[in-house]
This record gives sequence, structure tokens and C-alpha cells, in this order.
Amino acid sequence: MNKKILGVILLILVILIGGYFAGVSYYQDKFPSNVYVNKINVGGMTLKDADKELGKTDKWDKIVVKNDSKDLLEINANEIDYKYNGSPELPKIFKEQDRSKWFLAMFKDSEYKTPISSDYNKNKINQMIDGMEELDKEPINAKVIYDESSKEFIIEPHSSQIKISKEELFNQISQGIDNRDSEVNIETNRVQPTILSDDESLVAAKNKANKYLNTTLKYDFEDREETIDHSLLKDWIVVNEREVDVDSEKAREYVEELAKKYDTYGKDRTFKTSTGESITTNGGTYGWMTHRGKTTAELIKHIKDGEDKTIKPVYSYKALVRDSNDIGNSYVEIDLKQQMVSVYVDGKLEIQTPTVTGNVSKGYDTPTGVFPLNYKTKDAVLRGDDYASPVKYWMPFNGNIGLHDADWRDSFGGYIYQNNGSHGCINLPPSNAKSVFDSMYPGMPVIVH
Repeated sequence: MNKKILGVILLILVILIGGYFAGVSYYQDKFPSNVYVNKINVGGMTLKDADKELGKTDKWDKIVVKNDSKDLLEINANEIDYKYNGSPELPKIFKEQDRSKWFLAMFKDSEYKTPISSDYNKNKINQMIDGMEELDKEPINAKVIYDESSKEFIIEPHSSQIKISKEELFNQISQGIDNRDSEVNIETNRVQPTILSDDESLVAAKNKANKYLNTTLKYDFEDREETIDHSLLKDWIVVNEREVDVDSEKAREYVEELAKKYDTYGKDRTFKTSTGESITTNGGTYGWMTHRGKTTAELIKHIKDGEDKTIKPVYSYKALVRDSNDIGNSYVEIDLKQQMVSVYVDGKLEIQTPTVTGNVSKGYDTPTGVFPLNYKTKDAVLRGDDYASPVKYWMPFNGNIGLHDADWRDSFGGYIYQNNGSHGCINLPPSNAKSVFDSMYPGMPVIVH
């Protein structure tokens, strides 16, 4: 009986030992039981079969590049020639299995996590990235702009931007594909601007710009006026971040045009003579001349004051009358051809007297043009290279040329001036000189023709 029991035991041992070594031999080129790789049971599989089984789990089909508000780019697997390329660490897992303990593996799970490798066309990914407009842009500050629809200055909202280089984005996409991710969110690369829409200084700048904009200025030219209002100021007001200014170049250009239109200094004028003839005068120093620089500076100051007002240019030279006809109706007319001086006061001919003007034969012609009376004085001595002539009434209007009495002459008018004229002055009969003197005043226009 004992021999039989011993025989059975020996037989069982032989079977067990044989089974053990058979198992060792069986699993020599296979994974032991209950070995899980990436949650796939590869137990009993060869390395090659396990690799194929892992490949079946590679279901990745696309990755979307997005931010928090929208999808920016979708990359599909077929677009980049994506394919499974194995698991580089699977052979290591296979090698480290202890086949001598294959039977123990039947009662215990072994789990492993390993990356799987894929292959795809990197150039195609780069080409797709090149087509993205959202990359590596600078954030846009909120700013004050003029809005045509509302006809006022408003704040254009700020804009944050995704600031990421193409190289960095490619690396993130590649990592996402390797991890079999479905999306890459690049919102963390968003950069905020330095000036936001609710910036207090920006709001103040907008309000100041609109104050300038709503200012109305009128240039007074007596019988004419020019208005500066919203239609011009919208193009003159400049807002640089939080600072508001007036474009000095545009203001100066406006003043230049204003001066061209209204300045009369040295310009031709149409004048109706005492004989009823309409002539064009030219030359002389009478008239209005705008000081461009000072007028521009004053104009900018008025705009920044933000108050509606009527203003005048700053003048380098002034005449007495600012109307279109700046000669007005009080003036002295010196007719060289007729050798006649006519004094008009408030449109009425007060005095008319013959005269002797510059000696034409000697080149002392009296210059023509419109001039202002510089001043008037009594008991003056007129001096030249070869003369010194005392006069009772002296009324200069063009340097050393002026009207005065000439008691050394016996006659006036006619053709005396052609060969026996003055050195350029307007010689008056003593009997009329005082009346002319009393009627004239500084700045009064003197028209010589």
C-alpha cells in the first residue's frame, strides 16, 4: 500500500515538474499570463503579436489646436500620413519577464504603461501652421479713435493675442500626437496689452478729445468769416495713447490757406479812380499780412481751451479796414498821369489839388502802389545828397517819400514832373497842404497810380 502511494506521489511530481518545464518552454517566446500593457492583456502573446495588438488600440484620428474661444486648426491623421510605428519600450517589458515564475502569473496581474510610437509627415504639419494667422501677434492696446458713425471719439477695445512661435506650437502639437491627445489648448500663451479699455487715463483722453472736437471757432474778417468746427477738428485732433494734442502741421496748413485767401499785403487790388476808370493796383506796403507761426500757436491754444469764440489772426502787418475792400472809403489818391491828389473821407471827396511828383527825366519816378501813411508832422526838414528843404507839413508813406508843401514852386500839375519834378515826393501847393495834412491820419491808405 505504501509503495502504491509513493508511486502516485512520484508520478504527480514528475507530471508537475514536466508541466513546469513545459510552461517555461512555452512562455519562452511569449508574455506570461495576465500581463497588461496599456490595459491590453498581452499574456500568451509573442512580442510581435503584442505589438500588433497595441497597434489596434491606436485609434488617434485628429488633434485640434484651439484657445478658450474657438478652434484654430484641425489636423487629421490622414492629412499628415499618420501611421502606428510600434512601441519602443515593449521589448524591454518582454525581456524583463521572469519565465521561471510563469505559473505564479496566472494568479496575479502585472500592469505596464508604455508610450507607443507613430510616424507622420512633419513638413505637412509645419505647412498647416504657416497658414495660421493667430500666431505670435503683439497684443493691441485699447486706443481712442474717431468714429464716423457716432461722429465722436470713442475707445476702441483692447485685444489680447496668442503669442507663440511656430516652432513652439509644432513642439506642442507633436507632443499631443505622441500622447494621442485630441486637442492642444494654447490659451496659456495669451498675452494681455498694457492699456485696457477701462483705463482711467484713456477715458480722460477720450473726454478731452471730444471737448476739443465740439469747439467752434470763428475767424472774424468783418464782412466775412471762416468757421473751424467738427468737420475740420476731427482730422486735427491726435490721440497718442493717453495724450491728446492738436496736429500743428494741419493747423499750420489751415492758417497758410487762410492767409492766402485773406492777406492783402503786396497783392493786386481793383480800384476805381477819381476819373471813373477801374484799374488794378500792385505793389506797396499797405494791407494785412498774417503771422503764420503766431496765428497757428494761438489757434491751437483756442482749440485746447475748448470754448466757442470768435477770434482774429495774429498779423505781421495791419491795414485800417478788414473788409474785402481793405482800402475802405477814406484814402488819398495820387494820380501820376493827371498830376492830381484827391483826398476822400467817408466816401466823400474832401480835397482835390494839383501836384508835382517825381522827375521822370532824371529817374526819380514816384513808386506806384498802395501804402499806409506812416505818420505826419509839422515843420520838418527834408534832406538829400544835394538839398535840405524845410517844409511846414510832412506826410511820409513810403520811406522818405511823402506828401509835403512846396513853397519854392510857382505852379503845379500838367507836365512839370516830366523834366522838373521832385526827387519822388508829392509836392503840394502851400495853400492846399494844410487841408491835406488835417484830413490825413496815420495808417490812411495812399494809392499811387
